[in-house]
Amino acid sequence: LLQQLCNLRDKRYGISKIYKSIAICLNFRIFDYAASVAQIGVELGYLSRDEYKNILSNIHIYSHKGVLPNFPGKSKLYKLVNLIAEKLKPESHLGWADGDRKIGNIKDL
Repeated sequence: LLQQLCNLRDKRYGISKIYKSIAICLNFRIFDYAASVAQIGVELGYLSRDEYKNILSNIHIYSHKGVLPNFPGKSKLYKLVNLIAEKLKPESHLGWADGDRKIGNIKDL
């Protein structure tokens, strides 16, 4: 992206590429890279400092959407919900290709 932006002559096209890149980063939840793209936009003169601050503020807000705050028992609740999900998971019809959430080939007894 940096190399493409350095070689552009049309400022509006560069701004468009920056915003599209940030949107893609947000879609894939790569928030630190989205902030880096905005920083590059400022350094190359495509974005103002105010636009940069606004983008960072929106990245921060978006990154915390859908995240539960910490509360007592959150870890235990997660384990319980995960256990229920594992029990409700359908088995494969062949039986040999089932996966689990553990790394390696040793399971808890």
